[in-house]
Amino acid sequence: MPPSGEALGAALRRVEQFCEQRTPADARDEMRLEAEAKGTKITLVEHRAPWNPAFGSEWSRQAIAELRHDDTTTRGPCTGRDIPGGGNGTRICRPPEMSGRC
Repeated sequence: MPPSGEALGAALRRVEQFCEQRTPADARDEMRLEAEAKGTKITLVEHRAPWNPAFGSEWSRQAIAELRHDDTTTRGPCTGRDIPGGGNGTRICRPPEMSGRC
């Protein structure tokens, strides 16, 4: 059974709070960690300010983790896929800071 829109919204808000806490205020003009939701997935995305004018003025964007909300799993409500590693399989995403948050 897919999670309700209310459950996904609550999970997204908690992940957004996590991202806010992990982005130092004095570094926000250089980098940001943000959450993007699509369907039942929440993707953590790192944004970096341009450092070389030759590469343009757009911030770079790198997906670093994908979370999937699943109310039916017996291992926990958040699972994820390691994006940079290139499909290392689904695993539970519960770093100490996120434990019980999503």
